[in-house]
Amino acid sequence: MRFLFAILLVAASTTVHGQNIFRIGPGVLIGEENQLHELILVDYSKLLGTCLDIDEKTVYFRLREASEVTVIPKNEVRFLGLYDVPTSQSITTRNGRIKPRIPESGRPAFTDATYHRTALPTLGKGQYRNLNAIYNVAEFKLSDNFQLGAGVLVPFGFLTTQRLRFGLGEDLHFGLSNQALMVTIELGPLFLVGDLNANFTLGNENRFLNFGGGFFYNTDDTERLAHFNVSLGGRISEQWHIYGEMSVIDDGFDVIVMPAFSAAHTIRRHRWRYGFFNVLTPFDGPLIPLPFIGYEFHW
Repeated sequence: MRFLFAILLVAASTTVHGQNIFRIGPGVLIGEENQLHELILVDYSKLLGTCLDIDEKTVYFRLREASEVTVIPKNEVRFLGLYDVPTSQSITTRNGRIKPRIPESGRPAFTDATYHRTALPTLGKGQYRNLNAIYNVAEFKLSDNFQLGAGVLVPFGFLTTQRLRFGLGEDLHFGLSNQALMVTIELGPLFLVGDLNANFTLGNENRFLNFGGGFFYNTDDTERLAHFNVSLGGRISEQWHIYGEMSVIDDGFDVIVMPAFSAAHTIRRHRWRYGFFNVLTPFDGPLIPLPFIGYEFHW
């Protein structure tokens, strides 16, 4: 179990984890053809025209100077707002698609940079994550609700991640996540060390509050470590988000508290993360804060 705990501490220092939800800007009137709407897609390309209707899964959009209606999956849309960028600051291409001359500080995607992932929905097709050059994982969105990932935790072994998420309301979400490490550094049979977690998340693109709980497991040992967590995060500027998290681990004898704080800087599909975490025990007191730095690429 000591080996499990050592791995968990390394994983926690290198796996402070990220997403984005469809948002409608102020003043937008759906179906109002006198308004000129700007639709921002997940890949940050933009469409110019009029949003005629929105249902649970689809956005109906008529491009400017076009008669037909374009049907766009809602999970491929990042933002719908009023178009007010001067013509001199944009380049209009065929079919109404525009690429504005905006600086790289354009409004970034929202992600949950916390160790225990929130239940906020994920847009985009996937993402690559690197933490401290130790944690390397590529995650792929297989459906609106399910995400699967694989990678390595150097030098301990191979990682797999699974995330299942459901929307219970406009700002209420439920999710299950699992992260398993196949340990290859030890001699003998292979075994898994993992973290299974359930989360309820209140929030949207600008801020969230997350409550969760679960347990750490080891297939080479029947012992389980229960854990509980609470986290919050939000946007403080066009490019920056901040996050705070508190995890409590109960092994049946001692209670271990792990606070963490991080800040994330995003420029389009690139994201840099900076933070630190600590471990508080009843007898040893706090350890020296352990820093981490990470990079993500979203597609």
